[in-house]
Amino acid sequence: MRWLLAAGCALLGGALGPYLAYVAAFFPDGEGRLDRLACGRCALAWRMRDAGRLRLGARCGGCGHPLGPGGPAPWLAGGLFFGAVTWAVGPAPALPAYLYLAAAGVALAVADLRVRRLPASITQPSYPVAAALLGLAALASGNWPAYGRALCGMAASFGAYLVLYLLHRGGLGFGDVMLAGILGLYLGWLGWDALVTGAVAGLGLGGLFGAALVLTRRRETHFPLGPFLLAGALVGILWGRELAALYQGAARPG
Repeated sequence: MRWLLAAGCALLGGALGPYLAYVAAFFPDGEGRLDRLACGRCALAWRMRDAGRLRLGARCGGCGHPLGPGGPAPWLAGGLFFGAVTWAVGPAPALPAYLYLAAAGVALAVADLRVRRLPASITQPSYPVAAALLGLAALASGNWPAYGRALCGMAASFGAYLVLYLLHRGGLGFGDVMLAGILGLYLGWLGWDALVTGAVAGLGLGGLFGAALVLTRRRETHFPLGPFLLAGALVGILWGRELAALYQGAARPG
């Protein structure tokens, strides 16, 4: 049953991937108007009803910037993320919440890779949406301790990254802080092991990539952190408990 459900959701994610990448090419304009979207590079504003009619693979009329990546990457990213969270959560009341995370995660990763920005138009509404979906899951399952743990994980992750942001603004954007809080909410629902594993994996993957840039003497050592935070969260979702147990066993004396 779980394999079948995961395969079906992976196919759904693969089909949605290009559209999520297309959405990631836009974000609300600088004036904060909700009836407009703007190109991620030149900020040329489009009305949402006009943007909805643009075909996949279209280019911005202002700068010619492609509106969404081509190739198989969006299909693969969508299928992988949707399938992985479905396999981890299974046919549980929390599954819709994690499918939302997968959809938002694909869009955020694409946006950060393309324009080095995690759009507030995705991160801000993700807080009430995710909290509401997990709240409904807690109501359906009676698992209120998990919901309380999720809220604690959100606060802890947001607070930790906020401190890092204030101490090192040049290397961390506020979008990373917002994303960390969202991921803390989802990881906390699954347990403290998942929360710690996901947080450590995200920072570890980002740190390894940054070290590789330094060792290869790349001129540009700044890189988008969002995709690494999402990859680390996926590690925590899939293997948080197992990796934590492995570490505890290795650290136990004798």
